[in-house]
Amino acid sequence: MENKITKFPISFKQKQYNKYGTGYIPCEISDRWLQFSDTFDENLGLVFVDVMTNTENGSPRKLCSLCLNINDLKNELSKIKPE
Repeated sequence: MENKITKFPISFKQKQYNKYGTGYIPCEISDRWLQFSDTFDENLGLVFVDVMTNTENGSPRKLCSLCLNINDLKNELSKIKPE
């Protein structure tokens, strides 16, 4: 029965997206990532994000948490123009 299973190859990056789920944004040059939470304060316009890394044994570890104004974040991202 095992030989009837077709494995579909996926990239390492896609495996990480699958592993960490919604809110995961990886760093392209290190083993760190941003993990946005589902928590959003609509009254203050704040979004919460954890800066994450992996320990030596590969388990996720939070380095710090950030509380960002979503309008400031959108404004700064809109200033970035790809060359």
